Amino acid sequence: MDKDDNTTVMKFWRIMLVVVMCVFGWFAYTWLAFDVQTAGVQERSLPGWFFVVPVVIWVLGWITLGLGTFVFPPGRGHMRLRSALLLWIISCIIGFGIVIFGLITEPGTYRIGGILTAGGFVLLILILVMLLFRYPPSTEVLFSHILSTLLFVAAFSISTSMQQGFAYRFPILALGSASFLFCVTGCMEILNARPGFARLACLLRKKPCDTQPATSPSTGAWWRFHGAVMALCGVFFSIVLINNTFAIVPDTVEDTRSVMLKIPVQAAWTWFAEPSHFILWNTDFTEYFIPEITHEREGSVYYLVGERNEKRFTLQCIITKWDEPREYSFVGRCEEFDVYGSYLIEPADNGSFVTCEEVYSFRNLRETITAALSGGKSPLQSLGERMTILEEVAGAR
Repeated sequence: MDKDDNTTVMKFWRIMLVVVMCVFGWFAYTWLAFDVQTAGVQERSLPGWFFVVPVVIWVLGWITLGLGTFVFPPGRGHMRLRSALLLWIISCIIGFGIVIFGLITEPGTYRIGGILTAGGFVLLILILVMLLFRYPPSTEVLFSHILSTLLFVAAFSISTSMQQGFAYRFPILALGSASFLFCVTGCMEILNARPGFARLACLLRKKPCDTQPATSPSTGAWWRFHGAVMALCGVFFSIVLINNTFAIVPDTVEDTRSVMLKIPVQAAWTWFAEPSHFILWNTDFTEYFIPEITHEREGSVYYLVGERNEKRFTLQCIITKWDEPREYSFVGRCEEFDVYGSYLIEPADNGSFVTCEEVYSFRNLRETITAALSGGKSPLQSLGERMTILEEVAGAR
């Protein structure tokens, strides 16, 4: 390969690293949104921001690996690789510490998923550390086989922990690193017919690598086959990563809140059951119309009109329960989602105690992804914000 061809290849890999960095950055954002929300809902002993730390450090490693190709001088590529690996090691150590803390303080929550996650972190830390240290040249074959095996066990443990109900998603960062190592070393073995991990370790130490194919055709064929298996493992665990990422995208979002209103039960009933009052605290809607109301009320249809993202939409509401003045519920349908709302009103010493439950079900992928990016919030204004508005407007009338 001449100098021009080599420059073209290097530019291609720089672009690929930046693209992969951006993709993992988007994944990391969804993991952060999910973990912070989960920590808040479950009220764990660790604050929500703590789960952000390992993911942020891991993303810094990817930024070093991706944008570092344009910052580090050409002769300092090994420093960029080592810096990225060191950041990943720190990230995995912190992630391991979070899991161990959970196993000690909340063993009933983490169960077998936490043990598998901790084991996966330990193995990945061991792999990354081994890549940074020297090894005898005569053991490069054994070195690559050991690291390949450890990498598969680490990736399998972390992916399995997700299926075992591990509550948080930050361990997927380790699965992303494992998938990347699988693909990189697999491609190296296919192209060079030599142990991929040994060549990667050479690059990390700025040590000249033997790029010539293996002298024995059978040995070369074996390493190419081994490389193909590694690359397929990388593709497989990448699919698992994507699946686990989109698995956190909720098909439904549930929200339950309670509010104390300083008004009688009958007055509170009006704020939920009458559309004219309902739109005063559900500020996503600006108008309503009622084509027909039956005497039984249940089964009656009315329409709420609002605006989202500078686009008008209409929510068709069907009353499913009318137990005046105690319980009211409805089913709403629009183009992007369905919603079920249930409101239970109970008398209290100083007025009325209302328990509100809303469940949103998304119809299409765009709305589903939007819910994930917003941290699993409802497509309309949050129920908590609307309860605050309700307290203000109900008390002012």
